[in-house]
Amino acid sequence: MDEVNKAVKDNYGLSVLKVERIKNVYKLYADNGVYCLKPIKYVYGHFKFILAAMEHLRNKGFDSVPPIIKTLKEDKHIVLGGTQAYLTPWLSGREGSYDNPYDLEIAASALARLHKYSEGFTLERDMKPRIGWFRWIRN
Repeated sequence: MDEVNKAVKDNYGLSVLKVERIKNVYKLYADNGVYCLKPIKYVYGHFKFILAAMEHLRNKGFDSVPPIIKTLKEDKHIVLGGTQAYLTPWLSGREGSYDNPYDLEIAASALARLHKYSEGFTLERDMKPRIGWFRWIRN
């Protein structure tokens, strides 16, 4: 956790009071709010794809994606323990249950909105999206 504290202080200027590991993210309690530090263990091209997709969705008005907080140097990510990581505000919520019809309806609706807002997203040459990208069109 010391590495997380140092990286956040050095790159974002935040004084972290407490760090909690929750699944694959760090919940950071800082002197000015609560944040989520999300390390991504994919190759850089896939990481770049994820960040670009998140920004595209937010720019189109899809508010279910949290804003990426830039570093003091205006970068969108940092290197943490050999992986890339990005910082967002912490979003409170609960884990959905796909056995619950209400939760399933919310998830399906959000997925439909995500696909609608993703229209117009273009890949850059150095992005490496998931393996099945565009395959469904050929089938």
